[in-house]
Amino acid sequence: DSLGHEGGDKLLIQVSEKLIRSIKKTDTVSRFEGDEFMIMLNNIAKEKEILKIGNRILNLFKQAFIVNGQEFYISANLGIAVYPADGEKADELIKNANIAMYKSKEKGKNHFVLCSPVIKEEVNFKTKLTNHLYHALERDELELHYQPQICLQTGKIVGVEALLRWTHPELNMIPPNVFIPLAEQTGLINPI
Repeated sequence: DSLGHEGGDKLLIQVSEKLIRSIKKTDTVSRFEGDEFMIMLNNIAKEKEILKIGNRILNLFKQAFIVNGQEFYISANLGIAVYPADGEKADELIKNANIAMYKSKEKGKNHFVLCSPVIKEEVNFKTKLTNHLYHALERDELELHYQPQICLQTGKIVGVEALLRWTHPELNMIPPNVFIPLAEQTGLINPI
């Protein structure tokens, strides 16, 4: 953003050039959208090799990129999907690589995550839960509970803490540490 479109394009070109130099000639690097790239690697037999390549790609971002004489340090997050475990079609592989990428972003900058059945199930559950959360207000599934705050010296109530609880008709009690972040991410926290 600070470089403008022309400078941003120069930075993206440098990133793509570094990525291309880091893989074999039989592999493919393409810009997917915005600042996202997709890399297709062929004939990787072992997970150990995948991890090695993931680390090699992340190491590319430890050095500064020079654009218009100015140094820029940028970070990267990788999501990795493996054929055929994570999909037999391109769109499945892309979707699962994206799922893994967002999981790596949760860890912070400069991480990579391999897609797994656990990650896919977690995303499916969050999606389902988010859809249910949209209806929780209208179905009156959210309840406010008040917990007194008591002074230990006097035994008197000195305050009250308001606690939100969600009782789902099928899933029962959904903990606040699960549904509050979903409400914040979707903007539902305001009406709640």
